[in-house]
Amino acid sequence: MKAKKIFIWMTRVWLFLLPLQTHLLLQSARLAGHEWPFGEISLYALDVGFFLLVISAFTARRYWKKLPLSYIFGLIIFICLLAVSVFLHHDAKNTWVLFLRYLEGLALVALLAVVPDRTRKLGIAFVAGITAAAAFGIWQFMTQYVPKSSLFGVAEQNPSVAGVSVLLSSAGRFLRAYGTFSHPNIFGGYLAAALLMLLIIVLQRPASERRNSVSVKEFLGRYAWTLVVLLLFGAFTFSFSRSAWIAFAVSLVVLASITVQRNRSYELRVWVLAGIVPIVFLVLHSSVLVPLVSERIVARNVVERVSIENRRQSLVEGYTIFKKYWAEGLGLGRSTYYIAEHSPESLQWWEIQPPHNIFLLLADEASIFTALTFIGVLVFLGRDSLHAVRQQKQNAFPMSALGLTFVALIVVIGLFDHYLLTLPAGFFLTFTLLGFSVRTAAAEAS
Repeated sequence: MKAKKIFIWMTRVWLFLLPLQTHLLLQSARLAGHEWPFGEISLYALDVGFFLLVISAFTARRYWKKLPLSYIFGLIIFICLLAVSVFLHHDAKNTWVLFLRYLEGLALVALLAVVPDRTRKLGIAFVAGITAAAAFGIWQFMTQYVPKSSLFGVAEQNPSVAGVSVLLSSAGRFLRAYGTFSHPNIFGGYLAAALLMLLIIVLQRPASERRNSVSVKEFLGRYAWTLVVLLLFGAFTFSFSRSAWIAFAVSLVVLASITVQRNRSYELRVWVLAGIVPIVFLVLHSSVLVPLVSERIVARNVVERVSIENRRQSLVEGYTIFKKYWAEGLGLGRSTYYIAEHSPESLQWWEIQPPHNIFLLLADEASIFTALTFIGVLVFLGRDSLHAVRQQKQNAFPMSALGLTFVALIVVIGLFDHYLLTLPAGFFLTFTLLGFSVRTAAAEAS
């Protein structure tokens, strides 16, 4: 029993610490004369914590939940196809490091599927950690500065420095919120996932916790989540991540459709209250946000036009790689080096980026067969999550809604960004979301 408690609490702590980016740089990489994050090799504190978590999981293996082998088998096929690409292009160290990231991701999905804890409590730990990062992100936007911290793995960011993610308006350069991450888009992805998780947790609240409050303590316990929504949504807005905004909107539509079909009064009230908080926030900060959001959406200034052009160019170059290496792949992590070597134009270092689409990226670096296998895993996971949602129609709000919303989140972010499968923080997010999706779809479909 003691081993079971250790396993459960270590899983909760690891999920809480997900925003922590503390790492030891083992090998740096340079491209076009600059430090290159896509080629560096680092050991993260989360890696060490995950290793300890795996040990605790095996000491408590007799308490595991049933492992959903159908999903794990699909991911194993995906990993095997990645392995073929690795052995065909095994000359680069970062190729092996990325492959280890995928293996770690597979282990994370399996671990989250079998941990003998309530999904609700695991989700609360996940949301709590990101809420702390959200508070830090709001402070960054308010002060327009990100202080350096080796302890938390945070790099210094100043809006006056070239290469920092900023917004331009008539009032000047505005720093986007980074949180504890290396880029605001990554921060936005984590915040979108946390907002969706929190909403589903509240929608699934047991009936015993919904009774009319009779004391201040019960009232605060019942509505404290609205303050968390305020923090998460504030930081989410200040990240100014278009891909995260679009993905969150699509996932929210998926979740709303489930709620509307169920037509439960409590669930509809939650949506109303959850909607009021962001509206109040946006109205109170409209004088600052309206010009910045409009610039971000309309893309009239040079910063936004360059950003969009870089994304378009990365897709063009990705398609060029695909035409040449679609069958065997170029090799994990090799796309940026190929672009730097074969581009007909002289590119600046910030213009050399992986294709901003994880499905094209997988096809480029690990073959079209690997990309199609990954898409297949997402499709079957989404299908089974939908089936589980329909089975739970007459009961409490289905936790398997996580599967549908998280699959939608991964797909939409993956269509517009690459970090989900290029950077450690992206790997941790992707496979954590897949782990929650597999866990809830398998549990409620059985």
